[in-house]
Amino acid sequence: AHLDLRQPAWALHNKVRALAGWPGARVRLLLEDQAAGSHTPLELSLLRTRVPEQSDLQQLPLRRHVPRSTVTSSTSTSTSSTS
Repeated sequence: AHLDLRQPAWALHNKVRALAGWPGARVRLLLEDQAAGSHTPLELSLLRTRVPEQSDLQQLPLRRHVPRSTVTSSTSTSTSSTS
């Protein structure tokens, strides 16, 4: 089953737990290469998830979304998977 990443973390976590083994939880992503102007579809199978505690979230650095129009240098995307 494919997950909708617009759902809250706790809901996604529960779905991954419920779908563990069979049929399995999957997520589809579209990787964008701005330099080449191409898109590459990627499908990941999720085996385990963890919802962090509130105290863990306070320790994370804030990430800010940078609009495409303000990006001046090319960026690269790397992916990794764990089995």
